Amino acid sequence: MNRIRALVQRRLPAHAWHGGGGAKMGALRRHPLASSTAPFSTHSAAAMSRLELQPGGPHSRLVCLGDCHGDKSAFERQLQVAQVIDAEGNWCGGSDVLVQIGDVLDRGVGELHILLRLADLTKQAAAAGGRVIQLMGNHELMNYCADWRYVSGPWGDGFAPFADYLTPALDEKAPGWRELPALAQLPHEHQARAA
Repeated sequence: MNRIRALVQRRLPAHAWHGGGGAKMGALRRHPLASSTAPFSTHSAAAMSRLELQPGGPHSRLVCLGDCHGDKSAFERQLQVAQVIDAEGNWCGGSDVLVQIGDVLDRGVGELHILLRLADLTKQAAAAGGRVIQLMGNHELMNYCADWRYVSGPWGDGFAPFADYLTPALDEKAPGWRELPALAQLPHEHQARAA
């Protein structure tokens, strides 16, 4: 744990990280590189504790899901069991708050589907008075630190979906992105995921 903490503290500004490890890892506060369209919303534990959860109040239920690790079928089942999506896959949670507690990444090839799905559900929930909050788990943090031990394995190649989806957009919107010093040193097939 101390090695992970030291690595994180070297990679992130001191004000940006707090918490333990694994499923108990604290949320990242607003990081200078994060934006409102970043794949991982960065909410502090303090902001989470201020959610008003009460029947008939601004938010009636707090639903927490986690550790889907790229298994899009399991993720969709979690959403259905939690009754935050309907049979067509649209938000039906009304004013509920859905918190994805991390570990979307690694050990499966459905990661991109899940990230895009969460982005769509965030918009749908907001329109209905609900919220979707994403926290970083230890696997998101590992990817942030370019630790890709669990990206590919018996489940498939976790780099290919990101390359297929992101490379055309990056080539169009940010020509020369592969030459950025941080990306240029990586193997070609890892660059889109790192971006």
